[in-house]
Amino acid sequence: MRGGPWGREWAFRALEARLPTVLDADALQPEVVELYRRAGIPAILTPHAGEAGRLLGVAPEAVARDPLEAARALAEKTGLTVVLKGNPTVVAQGTRLSLNPTGNPALATGGTGDVLAGAIAALLAAGLPPFDAARLGVYLHGLAGDLRAGEKGVGLLAREVAEALPRARRLLEGGQAPWPFSRV
Repeated sequence: MRGGPWGREWAFRALEARLPTVLDADALQPEVVELYRRAGIPAILTPHAGEAGRLLGVAPEAVARDPLEAARALAEKTGLTVVLKGNPTVVAQGTRLSLNPTGNPALATGGTGDVLAGAIAALLAAGLPPFDAARLGVYLHGLAGDLRAGEKGVGLLAREVAEALPRARRLLEGGQAPWPFSRV
């Protein structure tokens, strides 16, 4: 859930539906996260270092210095799945941590985080458990960014990343992009 000043409001409305949810941007407020935690609704948080720092009560620099620990701490504190965006992006849930091997600095372009949140939300809506939806969404998003950056050689538009997602999925399904995570 996101949406400028409406992010918080829409997050509360989504909570009423009691469906798995992706919380992004303006929905990443301590009171929103706490309500999802207490409700036991599966949710995935997608903060960058600044948002994670605010939720943890630490400086963004501390999050950036140790993203694995920050993602783990945020997942532990909230009881939710965390996608800590950065280079690298870290996915955490409980004691499970996953470091994403795909992606590049061009994915720091405005709007690409929205594409990531949408990819994860689609996988969550398709019935994947939160940790799996987050890991697969992050991997495909990063792979799409790698494919487009390889073609362009410079910065990316969010639309270009979104357009490359089906190709990334086909490559993964066809075995041309190996799944680097254990299949536990």
